[in-house]
Amino acid sequence: MSLSVVSRALRRHGLSMLLIVLGASLVWACASPATADACDLCEYWEEQHREETILEDQEEEIHEAYTNRTLRVEFRGVGAVDVHGGEDESQSSWCESETILDYCYWRIPADQPVLLTPLPPLGTIFTGWEGACSGTAACALTMSEEKRVIANFLDLTPPLVPTIATPAKGEVVQQPADSGVVVSFNNSGDTGTRQYLCRLNTSDYRICTSPWTTRHLKAGPNTVRVKARDAAGNTSTPATRRFTVVN
Repeated sequence: MSLSVVSRALRRHGLSMLLIVLGASLVWACASPATADACDLCEYWEEQHREETILEDQEEEIHEAYTNRTLRVEFRGVGAVDVHGGEDESQSSWCESETILDYCYWRIPADQPVLLTPLPPLGTIFTGWEGACSGTAACALTMSEEKRVIANFLDLTPPLVPTIATPAKGEVVQQPADSGVVVSFNNSGDTGTRQYLCRLNTSDYRICTSPWTTRHLKAGPNTVRVKARDAAGNTSTPATRRFTVVN
């Protein structure tokens, strides 16, 4: 019987330690010039061991590919999904998106059941699944093949109310003859604000940036309102500033 056959037989029966002892003995033997045959045997054993290690790694990769399935969960909006099941049906793990577009994935044994539960954070609602799941309830899957699921979350939290810096409350403004009143505002501390909407007296809201210069105004009392809007389209309560114009 060849050494490679013996090696495979020993490894198959969980006797890898014998191979290690044998290898150590042969390496020790190679230290002596009088044992050239033992050195040849040592080199042969080392080569066989390397080949077996490569084959075992390949077998493990093939086994993993055939026995496990990929579950990919993609996010639209900021939220989290709990994945319950897998080989140990009591096992539970969850994935949270930190950006509007994010994803997680798991390798799960083939044909194992899993349960996906959406976890919308405060101020957010779960609007439904796409892909291998549908509806808005928890989704039960059997991992018979690769699965891709999309979880949709909608942010309902409005931005903070902007702060109008100028003109000051109740200020009497001397308006330039060829221009309007300069209105400056900000929303410091609110990183979710994407744009502002401004309104002068009874006109419609329009997109604006600070500083915003109104049209030329008639003398008398005037009112400006400023709202903040985020990427999800949520709009803040308007900030209001009343002032008086003199020409």
